[in-house]
Amino acid sequence: MEKNRYVNSNVSVNPELEVENIKFVSQEKIDEVMAVVNSLKFEQMNKKLMNEYAWSEKDISLGNIAYKRWLVLAACYPDFKLVPTQKLDEYWHMHILDTKKYMEDCQLVFGEYLHHYPYFGTEGDGDYADKCFTVTKELFIKHFREKISNESGDCCNTPCGTHGCRNNCN
Repeated sequence: MEKNRYVNSNVSVNPELEVENIKFVSQEKIDEVMAVVNSLKFEQMNKKLMNEYAWSEKDISLGNIAYKRWLVLAACYPDFKLVPTQKLDEYWHMHILDTKKYMEDCQLVFGEYLHHYPYFGTEGDGDYADKCFTVTKELFIKHFREKISNESGDCCNTPCGTHGCRNNCN
């Protein structure tokens, strides 16, 4: 039976979560997974984002890069709760809406379905979500030598609307 993975699920909180306690995977592993993720095609989704949701070409480009990197980190750190930025979360939602493609892509990258739990950070666990977001940002810097893309130009450290994503903060 195939097991299902949940990113941002309501599993037990790790109060010791700190950047210095993370066991980093090798850059070779990151590169190996990135090669698989780079084979994913998002042209139809990107076209829909542009035509129906008024995303600019720049937003789509930044979203695509950030999302692929986020998928790599999700594959390389399966026991970690990654917290996306608001725009990255919106990009992920568009991928999920293409259910057949999302399932196929998840199978290719993770070997299983990657669930989305949109309530992380909104159930009295905001401080822990903030810690997870801090570590997510550090993983981006560690492995991609760049900050997680700030697609919206906004910066705050509060939950975005009704879900537990975060805007990019320095």
